Amino acid sequence: MNIHYYVDFDNKKIKKCILLDNDKMIQFFDMNGDLEKWKQSYNKNNLFKTEEEAEERFDNLTRLYGHFKYKPFLKEEILRDSLATLMAVEFSIDRALSDYPNFDGIDFCDVSAGGIQIRGHHKEIRGYTYGSQPTIKYDFSNYVDCVSEFVEMWKELDTPSRVKSHQEFLADGEKYGWD
Repeated sequence: MNIHYYVDFDNKKIKKCILLDNDKMIQFFDMNGDLEKWKQSYNKNNLFKTEEEAEERFDNLTRLYGHFKYKPFLKEEILRDSLATLMAVEFSIDRALSDYPNFDGIDFCDVSAGGIQIRGHHKEIRGYTYGSQPTIKYDFSNYVDCVSEFVEMWKELDTPSRVKSHQEFLADGEKYGWD
């Protein structure tokens, strides 16, 4: 049995595992050192033969994603290639909204919406983002406009009545469903 090490970056762990099914699936070891009953697919970029290699990968991901308040939901390649611009977007928005005490930062998300969405976090709304989500084109040709759009949107929506209305909407969705 060849033991491997898998970087589970979302859960901030390096896990011991074995390869299965002609290297198409992995199976993790539990806390007692026994194999878990389930198997799963994996990202080949996060699987290593040595713990040292896995730790190096984990440290590299931490450095890359650690530049932001909220972890970007972006492919590693996009983040690496556009790091400086994304950091500038976050910095510009943070600075422009520094007088808005309920503004709690942004994240970036790529869900095949034609670009990278900027999502806002509000201190009074937990577990959800707030407001509209300007979309930065993949070539970043409109990122300055998206910063302005986001800042204007936030200033318009960060009012007690709008926040309360959104909280009620979320509470209803959680209670009755989102359909």
